[in-house]
Amino acid sequence: VPRLPRALPRYLPPDADRRLSAALGASPNRLRADALLLLRGTGMRIGELRDLELDCLWDLPGHGTWIKVPLGKLDTERVVPLDEPTLAALREWFAARGQHRALPHPRQPRNADFLFVTGGHRMADARIRRGLLAAATASGLTGPDGHPLTVTPHQLRHTYATELINAGMSLQSLMMLLGHVTPEMTLRYARLAN
Repeated sequence: VPRLPRALPRYLPPDADRRLSAALGASPNRLRADALLLLRGTGMRIGELRDLELDCLWDLPGHGTWIKVPLGKLDTERVVPLDEPTLAALREWFAARGQHRALPHPRQPRNADFLFVTGGHRMADARIRRGLLAAATASGLTGPDGHPLTVTPHQLRHTYATELINAGMSLQSLMMLLGHVTPEMTLRYARLAN
């Protein structure tokens, strides 16, 4: 029996990506918007975003600012460079965040100072997803049926990876940035570049 074709990653085309980013930049809800801009600018998974701690930024002289992505779905830890718009969104959130108490870490026996906290609670997945759908609606993105386009946080990860592979990044470098453990996971993006 022949193997079924593997689905290609779903990403946002460049025009839709720009419109969505503009809508997030104009959003009055900075918690959701800045979190989503960080997802888009780093290719993180939603769980990795929620687990970011206050000490996640690394300034490397001569190499810019990088973000330390915590252990995620595949138990990999990595650092990802930040471009200026993503760093600006992150700085905006740091300025608006205020003081919060440390909260219990979901996978470690300790308390942690999480980055995306409001009202004494970590930001929920559902809140991030609602913010993304609101931004897609505000940007005027529509699907083939004319209804507002349904965009998922994982599509932002695929959009990040697709942009990098189309710009000529090597598969090995992309694999490291995405935290993939096997080249086969990253090779799917090579098909998009072709």
